[in-house]
Amino acid sequence: MTEHKEKKPNPNKAGMYFSLFICILALAIGAVSAVNRKNELYNSNTVTEKSVVEIRKNQTDIKKETQITTTFYPTTTTTQKTTVETQSFTANSFIMPLGGTIGKRFSKEKMQFSKTFNDWRLHLGIDIFSKKGTDVFSAGKGRVKKVYKDSALGDTVVINHGNGIVCYYCGLENIKVSKGDIVEIGKKIGVIGKVPCEISEKPHLHFEVEKDGAKVDPIKELELDSKSE
Repeated sequence: MTEHKEKKPNPNKAGMYFSLFICILALAIGAVSAVNRKNELYNSNTVTEKSVVEIRKNQTDIKKETQITTTFYPTTTTTQKTTVETQSFTANSFIMPLGGTIGKRFSKEKMQFSKTFNDWRLHLGIDIFSKKGTDVFSAGKGRVKKVYKDSALGDTVVINHGNGIVCYYCGLENIKVSKGDIVEIGKKIGVIGKVPCEISEKPHLHFEVEKDGAKVDPIKELELDSKSE
């Protein structure tokens, strides 16, 4: 009859399993702590050098997340072009810009005497004498090209009357129009003020006309009725 011996547990093997269990438990606790630490760092607004090192250490997923959040995506802006409607026009007729007498006529070649400067010089417009404060009107239909103060000719309104004709109304006060305005023939644009470079003359409007950029005689170019003083 065969005798069966009872197997006794191996204390060395049991100790090995216990040690292995402790190691696995320690690793699990460490992993959970690392994840919790990662969440604490990213949920807070404080980032220190220590925390950066801690995040980088074995946290490749965090590195990827950081790259995504710092990627710059330029935005596309659309510029809308504003279409300005322009009105074409050409003055068909002209009138004198105010009632009065012509004290000085246009002179592109012959010198005229200046009381203000006490010398002889050219006169590239006409001077229409009238009382200070007399209304001045647009000589024809047009668009106001410019309104400005000229050191020699005083407050000036420039009107483009079309067909290459541009008129300069100089020595005004109380100007009633602005740049870009469309004015009809006979529209009030201001009143007679003063012309600094002709201050010794009687109150008057200094009126100049350009045709295609060159100064021309207003009386002849605009076919105006006039009378001399």
